[in-house]
Amino acid sequence: MFLGFLIGLWMLLLLPVAAWATAEQCYVAYNKKTYAKAYNYCIDAARRDDLGAQVRVADLYQNGLGTKKDLEKAVYWHQEAANKGDVLSMRNMGIALMNGQGIKQNDANALDWFVKANSLKDPIAYQHAAKLCVENRAPTTYCNTATTQWDISVMYRNDALGFPKDSAKEFLHARNAAQLGHVLAMGQVGFAYANGVGVNQNYRLAVDWYNEAIKRGNANAMNNLGVLYDKGLGVPRDAYMAATLYQQAADGGDAAGMFDLAWAYQYGNGLKRDVEQAKFWYGKAQAAGYQDAKNKLFEINQLEARSPEMFGLKLTDATRESFRKAMDKTSGKVIREDNAYYYDKYNSESLLDGSDELSLGFVSASGMFAEAEYRFPAANHLKGIEGVKNMVTTKYGEPKAVKLDEKVGGISYQWNVGVIEINLRSEWPSGHVFLSLTHPTQKMLLNRELEVGKRKLEEKKFQLQFNAF
Repeated sequence: MFLGFLIGLWMLLLLPVAAWATAEQCYVAYNKKTYAKAYNYCIDAARRDDLGAQVRVADLYQNGLGTKKDLEKAVYWHQEAANKGDVLSMRNMGIALMNGQGIKQNDANALDWFVKANSLKDPIAYQHAAKLCVENRAPTTYCNTATTQWDISVMYRNDALGFPKDSAKEFLHARNAAQLGHVLAMGQVGFAYANGVGVNQNYRLAVDWYNEAIKRGNANAMNNLGVLYDKGLGVPRDAYMAATLYQQAADGGDAAGMFDLAWAYQYGNGLKRDVEQAKFWYGKAQAAGYQDAKNKLFEINQLEARSPEMFGLKLTDATRESFRKAMDKTSGKVIREDNAYYYDKYNSESLLDGSDELSLGFVSASGMFAEAEYRFPAANHLKGIEGVKNMVTTKYGEPKAVKLDEKVGGISYQWNVGVIEINLRSEWPSGHVFLSLTHPTQKMLLNRELEVGKRKLEEKKFQLQFNAF
């Protein structure tokens, strides 16, 4: 009798091990896609109440893998796993109930399972619930909430579950969600107005919605409003305000804000240029998943180090102040040095052979160098440009690009030295030749300022005309 007791105890101790081994064999066979073996192992482990095995058995029955396809049995095992808290099984129960697959169709129960799965961070369940709403198969008390309207908007944005991408419907539901207080939706509505996505572009309304989102802590809206300040769209251009908003967005964890803050530091846009801070924030942006940050780090570490110099000044770091000090030490005569203008001008006859004028352009807000251009007056423009081309080639090698306009005989050459672009072109019919050294990003900022100034002049002219009668 005692011997029988020992044998029984021994068998009880072995049971969990045997069950574990069967479950492990189930997982291994399933992952190897040896589905017939997987079914035999998994059905046994599933009956022993192993959650992982139940999930796999449901899949095997649902897709006819290693056993005959049986949707009713698939639903049975999905429900067993779902009741134990498996999120994927909750979603699959919702789908089965929504489509009447292996179980009687029941939209209300389907919605319940989708809501449960969504509450446990399932990445797709919300789309199925949104689909029920779009097809008028869910109660309005659920569908007309801020969260659900936002989910429907995201579904139309992502071309999900067979619903074609539709920016107009995306905007409509995002605006519904925003009006109901959804913070992410407020930022998205602002973005839609700023970029004309699904609605007519309206910068003023974009600013209003961004501000509503910002009041509620939306970091991405902070960054996007910063972009509008940077470009002077819907608000007066203000690089300092833009940089301030980038900083707030970055501090709030927004990857785009980190990138734009780094960009502001790199180019001194609204902030004092600080390469180390730029590297720091590009690194943070890269770690947060912002893809372009890696390229900008490379640009700083590699390309900026190869920046050309003029009068001992590295063009990536040069400012209006440093250029004026450097020009004081040369034999170039001042034609114009005036902060009211974007370009300083100098007589360059004694600086570069054959040239007669040097124009230096700077970003007004930061004072950073944007462009230098020498003018070479020449009667024979082809001979003139070839002479200048040979001079530049001696220093920087052969040009990377050559363009010829056969209609008028114009020709141009381009070199890329680090981030600086060097362009040589002939002007027809004057015969003048121009050699420019341009920092593309700073030139973009300069052009942005010029455009804002142009708009202000046009507005002033319009107001004068309006008041004249």
